[in-house]
Amino acid sequence: RLALAQNDLEFQSTFAGSLGLVHKRLGKADLALARFTQAAELARNTGYKTNEAAAYSQMAAIFRNRG
Repeated sequence: RLALAQNDLEFQSTFAGSLGLVHKRLGKADLALARFTQAAELARNTGYKTNEAAAYSQMAAIFRNRG
């Protein structure tokens, strides 16, 4: 809530990416993709290129595993 209240988009991006990892490890690829997409968008809006790249990398791994 604090990150939302303070409009801390970098933290929100990191948190969304972390939730994406949890969903990915639980085998919930669609939920993971939604969180990684959110993380990438937030990172892009803040110029946080490292987090944006990490989110896209995770999405690519999911698509690769799907075949």
